Amino acid sequence: MDSSPASRYNLPTSPGNCVPAFHHQEQHHHHEFEGFFYRLSMKNKLWVILGTFFVGLALLGVFLPILPTTPFLLLAAVFYGRGSPRFYDWLVNRSFLGDYIRNYRDGLGIPLRQKILTIALLWLTIGISLWFANAWWLRLLLLVIASGVTFHLVKIKTRQRARPAPPIPVEPEDLLDLP
Repeated sequence: MDSSPASRYNLPTSPGNCVPAFHHQEQHHHHEFEGFFYRLSMKNKLWVILGTFFVGLALLGVFLPILPTTPFLLLAAVFYGRGSPRFYDWLVNRSFLGDYIRNYRDGLGIPLRQKILTIALLWLTIGISLWFANAWWLRLLLLVIASGVTFHLVKIKTRQRARPAPPIPVEPEDLLDLP
């Protein structure tokens, strides 16, 4: 007679193992994403890893104005698009970063407030970096990068705010007809 816990309590077991089968099902359920990633071919894994690297750089670019967010997100979208439709869909349609990609792709531009804030933070960060940089060539490099990023941001179309629809005029006698 088998003395395993599964047989003692009449639980289903997986073949060749005394651990109850539902335990393995729970493990696979919790690691659904891992299973998905491991099923990708080696080439697709490389695309996904590169895409994830560029998403990381884009996230840094959200907080460090010297790093451009949108180009890194566009690269991530290209790599995810080659490696996995699931990752691409997450990046473009489900993440908060998807707005950057969709607005750029659709030519909608950047809101004026965001442009001004980005350029101001860029030059503040560059100014602090220039203060600490000792080498003349590093200062020159920082100024060239900041000027290039500023030029690029200014050239991007400025998105206008959507204006709310004008109010519909209501006559006083119309108010009397309300149910």
